[in-house]
Amino acid sequence: MRTAVSIMIVFYICCCIPVSIFAAGEEIDLMSEPNVYTLVSLHPDEQNNRLYTVNYQLPGFIPMCSAVEILSLNDKKLTFKVIGRNKTYTYLYHKTSPESLKEHLNKFFGPKCNNAEVKKLSEVDQNGISMGRASIGMTKKGVLYALGYPPMHVTYSLDMNVWTYWKNRFVKMEIEFDKNGLVTAIR
Repeated sequence: MRTAVSIMIVFYICCCIPVSIFAAGEEIDLMSEPNVYTLVSLHPDEQNNRLYTVNYQLPGFIPMCSAVEILSLNDKKLTFKVIGRNKTYTYLYHKTSPESLKEHLNKFFGPKCNNAEVKKLSEVDQNGISMGRASIGMTKKGVLYALGYPPMHVTYSLDMNVWTYWKNRFVKMEIEFDKNGLVTAIR
């Protein structure tokens, strides 16, 4: 009996509790930073000027390393303006997100851009990043820069071979990687 209970507890911990090994860097106070940039490409709903922590892959495109001005930030939303575009966006917290809005935003916004790291990536990665799209042959790092982080409630670990994104509330997109971490399929 104890063995059965122990197995059930281990199963619950392993399968039911979202465990993440997403990069958990130092939390940055975006409101106090003099310069803030997009660390990955963003895909906003341009009609409503919105983004969500579930990271919908909508047709809008804010390239990686875009300079932004943080206008306001609380536990439920971030309001920012893309410098040079003069357009304001609201980044909304989604209830499925297992992390706080500030933890989430620290993966998408920061005081320095990683342009030098992108230049070290393959041409396939650089093209995908510049267009904000995943393509066959891209690395996991390239996909992160092009699409942003997949939602943690469906892709618990970046070590997984399939990352799931949503194109919108109803349509999923899966990106499959081979054992070397290269994109082999986009469904």
